[in-house]
Amino acid sequence: MLAAFRSRDNVLRQFEELTRHHRETGHGCVCGKRRCEVLAVVDADWINDHLRRLHEREAM
Repeated sequence: MLAAFRSRDNVLRQFEELTRHHRETGHGCVCGKRRCEVLAVVDADWINDHLRRLHEREAM
């Protein structure tokens, strides 16, 4: 069970790394694409919620 939680946290950290390279700007994505497919995935609310909870757990 602990391995499953670690795997989930590792996947969330990978999503977090992607969000550093793919952020929305007024003209599309930081990577330069107007319709960035990666941005559509990493900007989802449920991913941001999981990342927030991950940071809260790590801060404890």
